[in-house]
Amino acid sequence: MPSLHLSPIGSPRHRADISTFVGRNTAIPECYVNPDARDSWWCSVGDLNGLVTGFVVERSRSRVLPGTSLLRISRFGRDLHTPIIEQLPIIIPKVLASFSFVQRLDVAVFDEDPSRRIKFEAGLAEAGLKRVPARSYTRTLWLDLCGDEASLFARMSTSTRRNIREAEKAGIRAVPLTSANLVPAMTRLYEATFSRTGADAPALDLTKVVASAREQVSGLFGVFLRGEEGNPEALVAFAWVRSNGDHAVYDVAASGRRPDLGRTPLGYPLLWTCLKWARERGLRWMDLGGIPGSTIPQTSPLQSIAAFKKGFCSNEVEVGGEYRIEPSVLLSSLARVVRGLAGNLGTTR
Repeated sequence: MPSLHLSPIGSPRHRADISTFVGRNTAIPECYVNPDARDSWWCSVGDLNGLVTGFVVERSRSRVLPGTSLLRISRFGRDLHTPIIEQLPIIIPKVLASFSFVQRLDVAVFDEDPSRRIKFEAGLAEAGLKRVPARSYTRTLWLDLCGDEASLFARMSTSTRRNIREAEKAGIRAVPLTSANLVPAMTRLYEATFSRTGADAPALDLTKVVASAREQVSGLFGVFLRGEEGNPEALVAFAWVRSNGDHAVYDVAASGRRPDLGRTPLGYPLLWTCLKWARERGLRWMDLGGIPGSTIPQTSPLQSIAAFKKGFCSNEVEVGGEYRIEPSVLLSSLARVVRGLAGNLGTTR
């Protein structure tokens, strides 16, 4: 019978478990070390022989029903969680019982191995979860980092290689960002980038991102106007890459529109620098951060972003899906009623 222990992120239990996984050479998502959500909890799963696995539960408060909780488990899958596939019908109720007034629990599966992913999906279904439209991507570009830097560069498209060279000739280079003074400028670029796609920017603690890069847990790189490196007003683009144990993920990229830069390809030197950062750390492959599905119109800005990524790699893989359980019929019914009454008064969840 698996046991589950809940503890705050950063607690001795959390740090000890992460160290154990590192000692076992088990791939750990960086977001399990430094979670994105402020209200995050470490769920340690053990048996009579000790630690089996663990995962992060992010909790947010419902705006629809104040006092109720919305739970989310991200990056669930791969070798880290394989040992508990058959125990999911026992573990999921334990997770739900660890929090009060739970409106729903979402589990986002991430696993590039199709046979293993099917097992996770079956285990979650047995635990009562149903597939729902995913908030995160379900398909991505899988870029092999094996081989030397020259062979990695040679595998890219002709136009991508040309754009990287042109940026280098123009003196544009990506440099590490480690100063908290850059956070306001990064925030403006981040919000402006999402506004161009017609979407709201997901919550992101950029102060924590800078701290993570300063501690070399992740890589954060920026492009400045020539001769003004370090000047927040001269920051024109940045990108964030995170290590997930055996691979990296191109997590966030943002840029501004500057007439004085013309059509200078800022994204190419940034992503190329992220790839070199991952290779230097011995990571085996890069997840390029998802690509839009077939339902996205070809005129969407998201398709332009996908085309940019495909210049670096054309190997598309399916990596996951999202699953949900609403443990209380009463709470879920009340939430639907309130959403219906809210109508056009604002966004609720």
